[in-house]
Amino acid sequence: MSQTKTNYRMIDGSFISPLDFGATGDGVANDATALQNTFDNTTNDIIDLGGKTYAFTSPLTITQSNITIQNGTLKYTGTDNGFTELISVTGSVGSTGYTPSSDIKIGDTSVSFSSVSAFSADTYIVLEGTVEIYSAGFHSSVIKNSEIVRIRKVDSTNNKLILYYPVKGNYKSSEVSVKILTPVENTVFQNVTFEGLGVTEVDLGNNPISTVDTTTTFTVNVPQTGLNLATNDFFTLEDVTSSTIGGLSNTNFEGKQFQITNVSESGTTVLTAAAPSSFTSSESIGGGTMKIVVGGTEALALEVCVNTKIINCVFKKCRTSIDISKSFNTRIVNNIFESFAVNGYGIKIEQFTTDTLVEGNTFSGHFLVGVWCLTFETMPKGLIIDNNKFLATRSAAIDVGMIPEVIIRNNSIYSVPYSDFDLSDTTLRGIKSNAFKTICLNNTINGFNLQGIYWEPRYKVVNTSSELSAYSGGYNNTLYSSSNKGQTWAFPSCIIGDNYIQGFVSGQTYVAKGIEIAPRSINAGVYGCIIKNNTIKDVDRGINLNSSAHSTPASISQEIKGLDIINNTIYSERANSAKGYGSCINFESTTTAANLGERSIISGNRLETISSGQSNTGQQVDPVVQFGSSSSSFANIKESIITNNLTLNGTYSIYTGSSANANVRFSLLFNNMFSNHSNITNPTYGYGPINATAKNNPIGAPSSTTTPAATAAIQNLADGIVNNFYSNQYNP
Repeated sequence: MSQTKTNYRMIDGSFISPLDFGATGDGVANDATALQNTFDNTTNDIIDLGGKTYAFTSPLTITQSNITIQNGTLKYTGTDNGFTELISVTGSVGSTGYTPSSDIKIGDTSVSFSSVSAFSADTYIVLEGTVEIYSAGFHSSVIKNSEIVRIRKVDSTNNKLILYYPVKGNYKSSEVSVKILTPVENTVFQNVTFEGLGVTEVDLGNNPISTVDTTTTFTVNVPQTGLNLATNDFFTLEDVTSSTIGGLSNTNFEGKQFQITNVSESGTTVLTAAAPSSFTSSESIGGGTMKIVVGGTEALALEVCVNTKIINCVFKKCRTSIDISKSFNTRIVNNIFESFAVNGYGIKIEQFTTDTLVEGNTFSGHFLVGVWCLTFETMPKGLIIDNNKFLATRSAAIDVGMIPEVIIRNNSIYSVPYSDFDLSDTTLRGIKSNAFKTICLNNTINGFNLQGIYWEPRYKVVNTSSELSAYSGGYNNTLYSSSNKGQTWAFPSCIIGDNYIQGFVSGQTYVAKGIEIAPRSINAGVYGCIIKNNTIKDVDRGINLNSSAHSTPASISQEIKGLDIINNTIYSERANSAKGYGSCINFESTTTAANLGERSIISGNRLETISSGQSNTGQQVDPVVQFGSSSSSFANIKESIITNNLTLNGTYSIYTGSSANANVRFSLLFNNMFSNHSNITNPTYGYGPINATAKNNPIGAPSSTTTPAATAAIQNLADGIVNNFYSNQYNP
């Protein structure tokens, strides 16, 4: 009996092909209907694109589980308003919220209810709570503690759900809602190229923006037609050089997206959009370098997905390449992101997404942020960013929000000044994190203007016996007990180690810092941070411990305690003209005797200040280590150990801000070498005093004496300062 070919599977093996559903795969004809039919009619199977290019003009949706899509190109050729999601993989969240019968705490492996009849084993649920993570500017009803967990067993006898693994956060039963997920499971994208339309950038010329006093809309005159823009589309403004527009600061416009309320074309395109607030003047304004950017699709959106893998794929011409929300166990491995989008993202990780791995990817396009993990609703959990390469980012290569923990390791960040791309902004940071616990290891970071690694923990530690913090135990140590789960370490902490950090300070107005810690935590500050084995170069300040960055609300703690600053090599250079920069380790405070640096160990560091004009008479080089800047602004470095450090150059080896400041109390300062010459014609100018007035009074003793020298700035330390030496033999 003869056999007739009915589809491509009979020839090509066990794979499904879009050609079976009428696609042409020539990259020109619209294959949208054929592709959608392929996705709708495939489950538990492989869709092989056969190396072909499939063009489509309308967004596509995948709702079936257990699908692998591989080996081809999906090319969008439709219209774009800047937020078009080319391919969406979409499950659903149940509308019913179930309330647990008891609190859920860190480490719990079960959740109790009055009834568990609605739940099934091997399904997924989301815990959404309103325990405050951070309340300054973001109310607890907006930012929620949340995570996805999997049910191992339903215990109907005891009305408990037994989970596969421990819970990562604390949840009050009266404030948590548990919802059942119906996810799309086990989707794999492998060897697929996603191609969007790119962005269109237009120079606006002089005075393109018009404002009217007291109104809340403005117009932009674009000297070009045919942009295919319509009402409700979006545009972005770049290179806004005017300091104010209609009386509003240009920060309200630079890099911001606006939604179009009206479009008219007649020789030019005039766009009307809503302003952030009312204008206070009528004017036409805007420098000749201002640009408008439109378009830029979103390649792949994952919403309520489980066990998704994106492997060896390429993303081209997309404002955002991957957007993940409400998903669990996502693996993004060995992909290439080639997009150029001035306000775009490589990967966005949002709403209660749990357990995400970003590994081995190359971000070769120019993004606002390479990997962005933040949402102002329900915070993600469980993020690892490992062994990626970032070649150009605008704001940060990695930007992580208020999540419990992030591990960032083995990444290479090679940023360049944004001005090199004919845009006025600059690369600001290598890595930025607001996570409660940040682990940042073995990264190479180059070319930033503000910070190489910036950690600003935003967190609220609850200080009551009846309530727990979202990610940790209580603030009061009396609340701890071995029988009470959830009572974990209360304070935000970090490990920053083995990183190579090299800034970009020459000719810039930014003050580059290698590592900066600037807590914005409430009721309790930072305690227990390790900064070790880092190499830091070409920065104004090597390590900046900043308790003065955030002063409101009043409940924000100014404390940074329990620091281990060990075995770092730092070369700082004062490119900024203001005195006080060019320090290797700086404790920055605006208050008297701030609890900044207590119970710390500063040991084994090689610290050197460098200045391009150091050999010139009168050249100012600032303190190698600075504990204060004045009698009213200094840190209280008590119960600490400072030992085995080599400090080179600098106006002072250690500067307390004033001879009256009692900075280093009840501590040990021993076995350090202080070698300082910042003024070649006056060697005594460079010795390392502990106070600001007695410039010829060194810390410790020179090698020719046996009696240690203590000053008024050190209290109760007569026997604690021993075996320190200074040298005046520096010869540049």
